Amino acid sequence: VRTDLWFRSMTEVAGEKEYPDVIIIANENIEVWSVPNRGRIIFDLIYKPTGHSQLFCERNPLPLKLRKLYTFEFGGIYPSFPWHKRDNVPFPLEVEQAQDEERCLLIMRVEDTKTRILVETTLSLLSSGAECLITMRLRNPTENAQKINFGLIVCARPGGYATSDTELVIPVSVIKVEQSDWDWMGKAGDEVPWPAEWSKWGHFKGAGSFSFALNELSLPEIAVRNPNTEEELYLRWLPADPWTSCEVFSWGPSYRAVIGAFDGFRLELKAENMVLASGAEQVLHLCVGVRQG
Repeated sequence: VRTDLWFRSMTEVAGEKEYPDVIIIANENIEVWSVPNRGRIIFDLIYKPTGHSQLFCERNPLPLKLRKLYTFEFGGIYPSFPWHKRDNVPFPLEVEQAQDEERCLLIMRVEDTKTRILVETTLSLLSSGAECLITMRLRNPTENAQKINFGLIVCARPGGYATSDTELVIPVSVIKVEQSDWDWMGKAGDEVPWPAEWSKWGHFKGAGSFSFALNELSLPEIAVRNPNTEEELYLRWLPADPWTSCEVFSWGPSYRAVIGAFDGFRLELKAENMVLASGAEQVLHLCVGVRQG
């Protein structure tokens, strides 16, 4: 655990620390940094054979205007529920560290103040291999069924930087345009064959986002590849989990003109309209890994 790194404050919630605990778990292939006090399940993921970070991460982000609202984008991997709506950031997470003989484990908890739904996240790392598993358990302790939208945001930037040829690898034939500057992707709602020209980061003409349904993928996996370093960050999930869609956003090379923006792709894996019955639990899994070659 490191306590010597200063982080910008993101909210006025009690308990936020200027020097939060940075919890590091590692094996021979990857090193995973977690900063629960800033809501980051994973703040950074380093691939040891190259020493490269696979995620955008920033300890001192500038105010970023994203979809008409300001936020601080620390990057990494973080949930969209529960969400601090006033400050437009995730809630800090409480920590319980655990170990077993085969895995490094980190357990984080948070309760949504409005719904009282409890979210317990376990980050686990095997003694070998270049992937980690995020397991999220959502529990509804109330007497009423509740419907929520849950998401997990990944600020993907394999190889430590984005190149013009950094590429989205998505096993789907069609995507749907959400929005883009000057409609350079097309009109909102347009369906576009995939891969499109702008599957490569350098071909983004401005800010833009698109989405696709996960049940239309030929494999339950998406990836971002940096051909210069031959590193690929991949996300894989269980088909039986209630994930429904994924939204991809980027500024492309125009990020340099946007305060607080970053190079790379912002991926949001969504579980929309998820119903939790009274006393029920729902489990979501996401495997995050690195391939090279």
